Amino acid sequence: MWKKSTTYTLSINYHFLLTTTGTQLEQFGGGNQQGMRKKNLPSFKPARLVIGTSRTYIALKFTTKAGKYVPGKPTYGLGKVWNMEQRKRRGNQLVERINWWLGEGFFFEDFCEIKAAEGIRLEKLQSEDVAENRKLKLSQTNIIEAIEEARQFTIAKTSKKSVVNTMSSKARILTAYLKEKGLAEMSVSEFTKHDVRKYLMYYKVERVGLDGNIRNITYNNVIMHNSTMWTELVESEYLAKNPWFGQKRLPEEDKIRQPFEEEDAQVILDYLKEHDKRLYYACVIMYITGIRPVELVGLRFRDINTTKMNIRVHANSSKLSKFRWPRIPKKYIPVFQEDFWTKYPATYFVFGINSLPHPSASAGKETMKTKHKNILDLLYIEGEIKNREGYQFYSWKDTGAGDIIDELGFEVAQVQLGHKSAKTTMRYAKKQRINKKMLGFSSDLQ
Repeated sequence: MWKKSTTYTLSINYHFLLTTTGTQLEQFGGGNQQGMRKKNLPSFKPARLVIGTSRTYIALKFTTKAGKYVPGKPTYGLGKVWNMEQRKRRGNQLVERINWWLGEGFFFEDFCEIKAAEGIRLEKLQSEDVAENRKLKLSQTNIIEAIEEARQFTIAKTSKKSVVNTMSSKARILTAYLKEKGLAEMSVSEFTKHDVRKYLMYYKVERVGLDGNIRNITYNNVIMHNSTMWTELVESEYLAKNPWFGQKRLPEEDKIRQPFEEEDAQVILDYLKEHDKRLYYACVIMYITGIRPVELVGLRFRDINTTKMNIRVHANSSKLSKFRWPRIPKKYIPVFQEDFWTKYPATYFVFGINSLPHPSASAGKETMKTKHKNILDLLYIEGEIKNREGYQFYSWKDTGAGDIIDELGFEVAQVQLGHKSAKTTMRYAKKQRINKKMLGFSSDLQ
């Protein structure tokens, strides 16, 4: 029975009190003298549980008070525990306590399991307190600083320029909003689901898109991208919960973008051949390979292989983060055998700054899109093309995908476009052209 008359302090990772009698203190080797030294620890080999065919014991090596380094195989009555799971559990418990004891510099002869268990318990409590204090400190981080941390954490996990730009844009817009609304001094933990909803309302109502409104897909992307960044804050223990989780998405809208009608597509390509050959090459590549604009601007001259009849799409720009090699149809090989493709070093970007070949910098995603838009506007005003609504730079991918599906089927299109799912490929089936086939429908029922 422990008495409360005498109190001694054990020196472990921190100070804690054990109440004991003088007799029990002698079992420690004399208080804070030789039994409790943290400096110049007695040598030992960590204990481990051994379950043999005829005997279960704890194997270890330790230094005695006399200075000898000896082996030990105490059994602690483990062999009397018939249930093997209970025996293992009890043995591992003893191993943990012995190793703690020896690690604190106590002699094995003085081993007291009760005190070892208490020491382990108090260390765990202290560790939990440190963790809680750290979480509390992180939760009080200024929200602007936390958003920048979230952005850095997110972009550190990708090599894709498009992802870096997207996350940086979302962080910049949210930061500007907080400053505008006088919320820049709040801590990150004060930003709640209510604040998220107010920000989304601001994004939907106050921020005006090119068409006079923010489309639902843009709204949903705001939730998705910010949620991704704030998940990093949760994983880094700035927050317990992500306030962007559970925010209601808006229903998916029909895409404004449409594929080109065949006559309009040919008019546009003919115009580009004469007035902007580089943009012509870009449109042809998108049409026959189905690569996206962000993949297009990442192409270098070495990626165009007319011998193997393919184009290499880089993993760092690919949607699936994998290399892929869409084929170049034989009919289009002459396009890539023109002088343009041999005038520049293989390492140059095909579409660099201002859409010109460049040794180190690719074109921005808006550069070619803007040039393309201006040409479409001109052709429509002059009456050269019949339609303008829904025509975009990206429409070349839609048009090519639809033509491949019509001529070669969904399976070929899925491989060429690099889609994991046939459902994704199905979206490119051109409703306008499919419906035109109904003009030839005939039936005897009238």
